[in-house]
Amino acid sequence: MSAPAEPQSSSPAGTSASAGFTIPAELRALPTSTEFVPEQAPALAYTQSSQFLNWRFSQDQLATVRKSANQRARQRALESWKGKEKELPFPDVDDELELIKFYLGKVPGLTRALALPDFVGAGAMTYMRRFYLHNSCLEWHPKNIMLTCLFLATKTENVPISLHNFASKVAGKNPSREAVEDNMRSIRENEFLVSQNLQFEFMLFGAGRAVAGLLADLHLLDPPPPIAIWNELAQGSQEALALSRLTDAELLYSPAQIGLACVRSAEAKVLGQANAKEPAPVFGIGQLGSLTKPFLLSKERLARSAAAKARKERDALRQVDEERLRPYLNSTSGSAVPGTDEAPAQSTAKIPNPALALSHQDGSLLGVLDECAALLLKETELKKTDAAVRMERVKTIDRNIKACKPPAPVAGSGSSEAAGTPSAGGAGEHGKKRGADEREAGEEDESGREAKRARQGGSDGA
Repeated sequence: MSAPAEPQSSSPAGTSASAGFTIPAELRALPTSTEFVPEQAPALAYTQSSQFLNWRFSQDQLATVRKSANQRARQRALESWKGKEKELPFPDVDDELELIKFYLGKVPGLTRALALPDFVGAGAMTYMRRFYLHNSCLEWHPKNIMLTCLFLATKTENVPISLHNFASKVAGKNPSREAVEDNMRSIRENEFLVSQNLQFEFMLFGAGRAVAGLLADLHLLDPPPPIAIWNELAQGSQEALALSRLTDAELLYSPAQIGLACVRSAEAKVLGQANAKEPAPVFGIGQLGSLTKPFLLSKERLARSAAAKARKERDALRQVDEERLRPYLNSTSGSAVPGTDEAPAQSTAKIPNPALALSHQDGSLLGVLDECAALLLKETELKKTDAAVRMERVKTIDRNIKACKPPAPVAGSGSSEAAGTPSAGGAGEHGKKRGADEREAGEEDESGREAKRARQGGSDGA
């Protein structure tokens, strides 16, 4: 190895220089401490997804977004009825959510009727909830959007089905041709609208996979739960998971948190029945069970061990880096990597603990699980209401929404006008224009064929 180069007054572009030495070209690509040591721990894939970045809200944010959508729809309806004396029975946000929930409840049955996997129905329900964050039932009826979301989910989840077959099955046992064509036309008209409102972000991190993974990990406990108990836990977790899809849980919490809340609720139910002397709290609110607590402790130990191992590897690589640069450092430079005087030492660098998200010792995770379980409990209490009463309310809301429809189609009266998405009127105008273009093209083709026949006849006569 050649001797170190003489110090220069200024460093050319692309070189790394400091007082008293110049790093040779073959070593300039070595990472410095500020580049080599990350400022934060590696992030989970979910935290880098569009679902986490664009579709996670707080309770207050959800209320604000939905209220704004409802008010915009009311204003457009009033403008459509301007000049006509009529008191419109506008639905409020709660009324809209009730109607949306009614059609969300139809999705699992349609999924089974179409012989589709459960995750397809779950994806459709997620799409439908996202669509109605910025749109109102006053302008887009949930029945049409529900069918469109379900058909869209068959594509995004790679379970394809033809549009005609789909429209025929959802139309009933003996569907008429008109009913099938009406379903097909509705799906065609709304599919791009729904996709645009979803911002074309179709990838989903569902809580179903989290539940399956958590149940599989329970087998790794020492000792593992008996198979009979595990089967009951699996069934109870799936019931809680189906219930969570009727709530706002997926817009408020991560899939792992929802999955853990479902498993904990099933554990409270199953083990509470097995031990009648100590009845378990409803949905496990307020405590971690005898299975979920050791499970979380084992995961936390693994995470801390992985963090310590990664830190040790970084220290070793950093020391190798320093040893390679040592011949190029003068006596006053010390053993630090050049250009890192202001960077904190590795032993004192503050790197967030990747196990923090798994830690329940401070009670933060338990609080999140309790909030999620409270949503499940609220939905359970609502289901105890008389079914006839709930159905009558849904019918009333539906009648009120239909009564608020404008007396005549108004171009540009779409629910996503503010967001730049196509409106109902815009879709109709687009269809008319497309039909006119097709007729014009047909006329041009016909005239072209006549001209061709004339030319051929002329050539034959010649």
